This record gives sequence, C-alpha cells and structure tokens, in this order.
Amino acid sequence: MNVVVLVPLVAAGMVVPVAAQPQVKGVKPLVVQSGCRQGECWQMQVLGIRLARKTARGQLYQITVGRRSWPMAGQPPRQFTERSQDYVYCSRTRPAYIFRDPAGPGYIAHLLNPGGDYFGYNQNSYPVYWGVCHGIANPDVVFSPAMTQKAKQLGYPLNLPSQQITLRRATDILKR
Repeated sequence: MNVVVLVPLVAAGMVVPVAAQPQVKGVKPLVVQSGCRQGECWQMQVLGIRLARKTARGQLYQITVGRRSWPMAGQPPRQFTERSQDYVYCSRTRPAYIFRDPAGPGYIAHLLNPGGDYFGYNQNSYPVYWGVCHGIANPDVVFSPAMTQKAKQLGYPLNLPSQQITLRRATDILKR
C-alpha cells in the first residue's frame, strides 16, 4: 500500500507534498492509497475535504473519495469512477474513519487507536486518518515506533478502543 498527500498549487501549476491540516485555508490534500492483491490492483484518492462539524472533542470531516481498480497485468483506468462520501473524525478521544454500510442503511465506523493497536479490518483506515487529520502520509511509518511517539506527542493515549461499530448517521460519532 502506498499513501501520498499532495496539495495542488493552482497558481504555480504544480503539486507538492503537504504537512498541513485540511482546515488550513487553500489547502486541499489528496490522500492516495494503492495496492495489489490476488491479481487485482486498486487506488483510492481523497478528492475533497469539507469540515462538517467541529466540537470541543474534535473535527468531523466529510471526504469525497474516488476509487478505481484493474487487473494486475493491466493499466489503471484514467478516472476514479467509483465515488463515495466518507467521514473522518479527527479526535484525540474517539478517532474514526466512517463510511456507508454496504449491507444496508447507516454507517460503519472504524474506531482507531493512533499509535496503538490496529487490526486487518481497519488497517487501511489509518493512512487516511493520519493524512486527513495530520498531513502525515508515509506508508512506511504509519505503524512504526516513530509514529507511536508522534501519536504520544499529539496527545493520543495509545489505549483507545480499536473496533468497528455501526451508526445510524455519520454525525452520531459526536454523541458518544
């Protein structure tokens, strides 16, 4: 899996890495994840970020996500045709990646433990969380001892629940 955070510099006509948070005016990071497994390749980009709600405990961002996939021996399609509206809750007490439940109404939230334990089902949520909330998108360090130290410096307790829960609405994460 590769993750890159980029900022388009429209006036300069170029793209450069960013180490800023999405709420900074004019900064629109694109988090890119990619990988290949069992003959299939995929990529995911965060095409847009919008602050949905801000509370004393954190910020809930609505993110527009684009995805594309192709056979490993082939070339990727030009466009990210599959799109969704997901959410990232940047919080020191209840960090989460939230997406529509594919099995029915409502949402699934991956509660995260930045710098601490993670599991296979929520492993891909961490690079997006770190990219959206902290502008950190190096896939080689997301689960490293250096990132554990960074999480401590940022105020994460390292013992948060790392689990999957269901929500009726994405904003329900703010009530818990």
